[in-house]
Amino acid sequence: MLREATFFNKSQLKQVLALQSKAYQLLEWFRKARASQKFLLNFSTHPHDAEQVVQTWFFSHRDQFPKELQVQVDQYSDFANLFLSFFRISFEMTIDPVNACGCDLCCFLKYVPTVKLRKVTPAMKRRRRRILEDTFLDLNLKLGLVALNAEQLDQGLQNSVVSKKVALVAYGQSLIQRAQYGEGEPALLLIWRHFAWEEGHPTLGFQLAVADLISAEEELTQYLRHLSFLASTKRAPR
Repeated sequence: MLREATFFNKSQLKQVLALQSKAYQLLEWFRKARASQKFLLNFSTHPHDAEQVVQTWFFSHRDQFPKELQVQVDQYSDFANLFLSFFRISFEMTIDPVNACGCDLCCFLKYVPTVKLRKVTPAMKRRRRRILEDTFLDLNLKLGLVALNAEQLDQGLQNSVVSKKVALVAYGQSLIQRAQYGEGEPALLLIWRHFAWEEGHPTLGFQLAVADLISAEEELTQYLRHLSFLASTKRAPR
């Protein structure tokens, strides 16, 4: 009997997406505010763990942040991890920072008004391809289907509709990992653009929803089952 895909939990996705949106809005608010020292940590002494740095910063300055961007105390860990992941994925420093603590995160917080959107590199493009391939193969494996060959994998990722579904699933998985561990890599910026941009520009009005991720997984599951059926009929005795 075929197993159902187990990548996503609807309630978990709903919470993570809401926290991600708030984390990004807080980052943008902070950048535009051109924050002064009162918004920053004491750089000479603070925990070395990046997540703890962000949580301490949130708690210390929570009253100065817009109320609509504040979160409950029990959400601080996931919120801090998502906030932290944006620095690892989307932005890069444009100046050589001078910082007493030597912490990369504090450098970003200190110089956040000057950070720029990360430039796309060949390495990011190669890594994007690998993430899409791994997501495609992992879902096929979780479904217990016939293994994909190289031709099927390549054809699927060259199909613009299918590849967008794969990118959505990959991004959804990464969101959960980012909330749990603060992980992130620059290639995820390209994974996002794979479905959220058109013709080199952000799609006007696009906002990622839980339904987008759930339906992408369901439709990709149907596609993979169809490939498996075709493969089984070719091997059937005649």
